[in-house]
Amino acid sequence: MKRLVPYFLLAAAVVACRESAPTVPSDGPVLSNVGSRPLYVVSGAGSVVREDIEGSPREIYGFQAQVDAEGNAWGEAEVHFPSDAVKMHIAVQCLVVERNSAWMSGPVTRSDDPLTPVGRVFLWRVQDNGEGQGSPPDRISNFIYGGTGNLPPDICTQQWPVATVPWDNGDVQILTPGVRGLADLVGTWDATLYYYYSLPDFEDTLDVLADGRELRWTVAPSGRYSMVWWAPGIIFEHVAGTVDLVNGQMIQTIDGNPTPIVLDDLRITGSTVTASADFGFGTDWDGDGEEDPSHVVLEMWKKRTGLLIDDVAGAWDATMWRYTSTADPSVTVDAVEDLGYSITLTVRLDSRLSFVVEPVGWTSTTDVLLLDGNQMLTRNGDGSQTFVFAFEGDTWSFSGLDSYDFDGDETQDPATLEVVLVRP
Repeated sequence: MKRLVPYFLLAAAVVACRESAPTVPSDGPVLSNVGSRPLYVVSGAGSVVREDIEGSPREIYGFQAQVDAEGNAWGEAEVHFPSDAVKMHIAVQCLVVERNSAWMSGPVTRSDDPLTPVGRVFLWRVQDNGEGQGSPPDRISNFIYGGTGNLPPDICTQQWPVATVPWDNGDVQILTPGVRGLADLVGTWDATLYYYYSLPDFEDTLDVLADGRELRWTVAPSGRYSMVWWAPGIIFEHVAGTVDLVNGQMIQTIDGNPTPIVLDDLRITGSTVTASADFGFGTDWDGDGEEDPSHVVLEMWKKRTGLLIDDVAGAWDATMWRYTSTADPSVTVDAVEDLGYSITLTVRLDSRLSFVVEPVGWTSTTDVLLLDGNQMLTRNGDGSQTFVFAFEGDTWSFSGLDSYDFDGDETQDPATLEVVLVRP
């Protein structure tokens, strides 16, 4: 069975049957714009097993599409459904990119299946989730066509919320050749310069990085980020949200605050990002307890050495999660061995982590994570913690001060926590 899903446009719902349509002469791919400078280039290739079809062989897809600043799109796709021995070729005439997702559509130009005739327009969606061991799989949707009539070739501009599945044996890349985009921000950045200036009086300045303080910014391919203010051994504060780079502007949001922060003066050069902007907040210059308008100047260098977030991102299963009483070291509780719990810790590419404990069905808060030398710093709403960690192959271990209710009196007792994790 093909990975094709028709849309009944009047009902705007996905249906499970297919209806034939009159054969429409194909105009072929739009070639008049080939050679224009592309704003985005989206490519992908690979195969996937349909889990909803028992015994289905791998379906094979390959595509490349480009779009310029005026919205002119061109490209092609090749689709092979071995279960039906069907191949078809599609001319991409529409491409829309938003963050790490892309929608493409266009008509069939060659097909050996009468149910997918030349001229039939298909729509599909893909998601680029980055590269590296810790990156989640890229994703791809069904190939969708109109159930009661042909879709327009530019249907992708509507950005239908088409469901996607993990592309277990495929790769998607969304590139912005010659144009700065979200992909240029992905990674871990350390601030080398961070100043606030009072807008009423530029002689009033605040060096945020004074006295050994640091700022680290980690951006995931999805546009999620975490920003951490820290010093050796402690995280003072952190925020998380979304970021994008559109038409030279960096647009940033903070979770819980719907108002976007727009940075117009942004420069990306090699491994350096510099930005400056005026804000209606920043620091309390006059001591009245309220933040005052400020001008912010920030310079960050991309972290390329040492342990990176890509090295630790992904799921980890605990083989030991042991608490030892600091008052009486002979008293220990191992949540895995003694209590029979299954604990899975997940690190995201925006440098945040959480863990799930089964069978109790308990999920932790989402903490921010920062690695500094052999120290692992975490922070949630309850404060900052420091652990000493080590990596050896696919094993991650860490230990540090924590707490546990050893005597069951509903009061947390001081403890040392030792954890050993392995990749599943």
